[in-house]
Amino acid sequence: MVNFISEEYFTNMKTSISKSYRDHVISDIVEKIFDSYLDSERDLSIEKTKNRYDIIIPFWKPLDAFNWLSARATPENRDGANYFFYETRDGFCFKSMESLFDQEPKEIYSWDLQNMPDFTGRRQPDMESYKKLDSYDLASVFDMVEKIPQGTYASRLVIHDMLKKKIETVDFDYGKGYKDYSHLEKTKAKKMWVLQDRQISSQDTTMLVGDGVDDLTTSPLSRQSFISRHGDKNKYDETTLQIRNSQLEQLHSIQINVTIPGDTTRQVGDVIKLVLPSAENPYTEDVSEDALYSGNYLISGLRHRFTADKHEMIMELLKDSYYNSLPKEN
Repeated sequence: MVNFISEEYFTNMKTSISKSYRDHVISDIVEKIFDSYLDSERDLSIEKTKNRYDIIIPFWKPLDAFNWLSARATPENRDGANYFFYETRDGFCFKSMESLFDQEPKEIYSWDLQNMPDFTGRRQPDMESYKKLDSYDLASVFDMVEKIPQGTYASRLVIHDMLKKKIETVDFDYGKGYKDYSHLEKTKAKKMWVLQDRQISSQDTTMLVGDGVDDLTTSPLSRQSFISRHGDKNKYDETTLQIRNSQLEQLHSIQINVTIPGDTTRQVGDVIKLVLPSAENPYTEDVSEDALYSGNYLISGLRHRFTADKHEMIMELLKDSYYNSLPKEN
């Protein structure tokens, strides 16, 4: 196995930053660090952030600084808190998860039989075989019990104001704010589910929990965090901690690893669509694809595998919402 690493990583290892940035938006700090310390000839694609802060970088490596800043950045025109700093074939990116979700799928991949015999009994080449999955593995599926104590659906932030000597609490509710944020799956026309010979309409959103479990997922005491406030300006933790934690937990609710024919056009951060077969049709109309696990996925990791006669690519795919809305009853 051959592993490759970027030149910028070696620059990062021998570089340390000790600098203050007064009255800056985080995206400008990222750009200045990238230009001044990484010595890279590659492009940096940045999504602008909002809110100005006074920030000191205390002898950190550039990549450590980027990761810390990512966790406290909020997009200029969005309400989420889900920035990533990452590298692709085309350069480096500092972008929010929601901006990636708004992409149209770059390609549609499906699980299907390949090179089947035609009426003559001969196997015919499939001219679109590069869109067919060689294999797929559902690495992780939504687990409500695991997600509740992580603060995915509800949490409480307790703020100790050191100057005013006050305690404040901020409660977060995933269900109430779901429509305020972008998701990989947009709400579609409602379908009728068939469950135990009954027809049941679907919910209004594609979120991962059903209407009937509110008592399990809306208690802010499922996860509590405590922070101190030292002034009125640097409140980045107050605006990002709960929603970022929830959005990242949502994104890792469903993970599928797929193997496809080698494709050098795909890269991390792309959105693709998967068409997976359904074990049964839960709808009143004829639908052959999986009602929940088909749909849009974000590419979070890529690995190319070369052998003497084959080039394959393994993609790690993540999903934060179901392909179709759940039935109203659980």
